[in-house]
Parts: sequence; C-alpha cells; structure tokens
Amino acid sequence: MPRRLRLRFRDLQLARWRLHAREETTFPVAVILQNPDPTASADQQQATVAAIAAWAQAQSLATIDVYAGFPQNQAERDALVELDGSPNEQGSQLFARIVADALPLA
Repeated sequence: MPRRLRLRFRDLQLARWRLHAREETTFPVAVILQNPDPTASADQQQATVAAIAAWAQAQSLATIDVYAGFPQNQAERDALVELDGSPNEQGSQLFARIVADALPLA
C-alpha cells in the first residue's frame, strides 16, 4: 500500500476511534431492507428480508423497507430493474423516494 494511502487510512482510523471514544456521540443507523438476490425466488427473497428485519429488530436498529415499497407484481417490478437486478432510472427514483420519506426531517 502506498505510504500516502496508509497515512490516510491511519488518520481515518484515528478519527473514528476519537468519535467512538466520546460517550455523548451517537450515530443514527438504519438497515435498508431491499431485494437481497435478484436470482432468488420471491419466497426466498421475502424470507431473507424477513430474517434481516428480525436481526435489525433484535439489535434495536430502525429499518427502511425498500423491498416492500417496490411493486409486488413481478412484471411491474421487472420494469423498475435492469437485467442484473439493480434499479434502473425509475427504480432508483422509487428507491430514493422510499428512503427519503423514511428519514426524519431535521
């Protein structure tokens, strides 16, 4: 690893440690529930999302359910994703809207 990158990584580690060392510092975290594997069956996808949601709840972490925000109808869902399962432009807009709507206004 080049020396310059090592220094930056070390600096980032040090900054992270300093932030965690402050008791008053908290970091809001939310787990985004999304399609875990576009090649899996709908039942497998639902089971995986449910397992992740249960884990997040056990950790007292908030969730943002992007998976449930996409259409349940397969043809409608397919219209929002690329062949590899990643969201296309319309799918990305829906994904972003779901996340933005779930975030509290500060």
